[in-house]
Amino acid sequence: MAQEVVERALVLNIVINCAFQMPIPLVRSWLRQEGLEGALTPGEQRYLEAVEKGLAPESQGHQLQVEALWALVWALALVAVLDFGKYCGDELSGLLPDLRRSEGSRSFRKRAHLRSPEELYQALDLAYCLSWGIAEANLTRSAVPGRVEQYVVWERRRALEWLHGDDWDKPRTDT
Repeated sequence: MAQEVVERALVLNIVINCAFQMPIPLVRSWLRQEGLEGALTPGEQRYLEAVEKGLAPESQGHQLQVEALWALVWALALVAVLDFGKYCGDELSGLLPDLRRSEGSRSFRKRAHLRSPEELYQALDLAYCLSWGIAEANLTRSAVPGRVEQYVVWERRRALEWLHGDDWDKPRTDT
């Protein structure tokens, strides 16, 4: 499972960078270099193909998935705390391979160790409760609690649900 989480984090990082205008030839080259072409989800593959064809689709939320990546990096024990009241840390880019230099993933893979099932489940439970509170506030047109935008909780929940068997492209939204 740890290997799958590492690959998901690495692929997500490259997709997010593509959404921030990383040239598609560099994206494809890095994925080939790291043997990760097969780790793209069908939705990510369609997104990269659209960008490659020059269709320049909207970011489709890919830029916002930086918060899902933060949750995955936390799950890999590369950051100490997953604080739902704060945006991802500035140190995120320094934890991942430097894509501008085509840096490989070896160092990232060596440092990553999956947290215990209990820790992962507790984080998922918290994310579920927080997203339920957000959904309730939206339904009642009340103020959404917290200091961060809603996408932070939803994207982190996407990652945590995926860790527990959910589909990445169709995250659970049953709150």
